Amino acid sequence: MELRFIIEERTTQTIGNYLRYERAFSKRLLKKVQYAGTVWQAGIKRRLNDQVQLGELKIILPTELPQTHLRRSQQAIEICYEDDWFIVVNKPAGLLSIPSWQNNQDSLIQRVLAYFEKQNVQGSNAHIVTRLDIGTKGLVLIAKNHYAKQQLHNQKISRRYYAVIQGHLEAEDGEIQLSIRRAEGTRRECHPTGKEACTRYWLKARGEGCDLVELELETGRTHQIRVHMAAIGHPLLGDYLYGDADVAEHPYLQSYALAFMHPVTQQQVTVMLPICKKFLTTCQVENNPVY
Repeated sequence: MELRFIIEERTTQTIGNYLRYERAFSKRLLKKVQYAGTVWQAGIKRRLNDQVQLGELKIILPTELPQTHLRRSQQAIEICYEDDWFIVVNKPAGLLSIPSWQNNQDSLIQRVLAYFEKQNVQGSNAHIVTRLDIGTKGLVLIAKNHYAKQQLHNQKISRRYYAVIQGHLEAEDGEIQLSIRRAEGTRRECHPTGKEACTRYWLKARGEGCDLVELELETGRTHQIRVHMAAIGHPLLGDYLYGDADVAEHPYLQSYALAFMHPVTQQQVTVMLPICKKFLTTCQVENNPVY
């Protein structure tokens, strides 16, 4: 992979410091560039401790080794967006984002790796940027290399969800600010000693004993939406962990919209899905609600 930066102002920085502090390269990535990548400036091969010069600085990132420790899964994937740096996939409910020690035969990341090999995508790995719980369906952002992932580390990625909750909300919109901490097993709970968490919600439609809501995450805590909605008395339908659903069910939760500023092209990328038909049927909504 190739990166090009235009240096327009004189500086006494070394190339390594410029990449570290001006372009947010991690120390780990700089080491990879030093030993396995290539740096060019003014048509001349340079080293990281050389001084930055005016003009174009070209970085050839080292090719990442394939993740051979992960078994490939040949199950189909639904690609919603793809370029040289990122891929966004629609994950079905019931599929792990990454393999666990209990289930390492099939996961979203293993399906993506198999897709890369089938399409002969050279030098790409699969780095999860936005992970979803096994029961949550919808959009997952995956970086194709370490550089792409680390460039999004400090960037706010907009994530919106649809959910069907038990009961009816009193207010048509609101914000939940309750800290979340680890509880027993895989459960989380709201507690003052936990990490700050913020969820915004909007009522979209009222069903028979349930509401269709849209939600936006300001933070990304594990099980955040499920914990927060249960905490205000409206657990998600199908949620056995925080509600009263059967263990075989999946929460009615869909990641339907994802947006981020592309760190290479500097263009906004927005990916969206329609509301899951099951949600509309459950809430007796004939068409997507328009507000």
